[in-house]
Amino acid sequence: MINAISEVPVGSLRQRMIDDMNMRRYARETQRNYVRDVARLATYLGRPPDTATAEDLRQFQIDQREAGLGVPTMNSIVAALRFFFTHTLDRPDLSRKLYTVKHPRSLPVVLSPDEVARLLVLTAGVNGHRRFHCVFRKIPDSDFTKSRTGISVNTGQ
Repeated sequence: MINAISEVPVGSLRQRMIDDMNMRRYARETQRNYVRDVARLATYLGRPPDTATAEDLRQFQIDQREAGLGVPTMNSIVAALRFFFTHTLDRPDLSRKLYTVKHPRSLPVVLSPDEVARLLVLTAGVNGHRRFHCVFRKIPDSDFTKSRTGISVNTGQ
């Protein structure tokens, strides 16, 4: 049996997972990533992923963390394995043993009232189209020490 995703022979378990993803209209890239992540678990175990136990999954996640995988990567692996255990194997009990990692988020830069007042003064002479762009400014574009501001136009290219 040949898989359209990777053009290599596919085992019945992998094909079943691909069929489950196709049925749910998962994008090709998502399918490729999920298959890769389940294969990563199989490589770690040294045996088929459907033989995994709760302790195997726990150790796998610990190993991934110690290997220095980033939070988004670890969470995408969890999503793939949850899909695999819940939909392909009908083993939601194992799916519940997988934990996502909290992603630390930085706080946005907030201007003080004085900085907002100075920014408004700097943009007071700007009109029309350029005033619109002043609303979507980035703080590094303004130099409050020299009372200057730059307007950068992002065209999305």
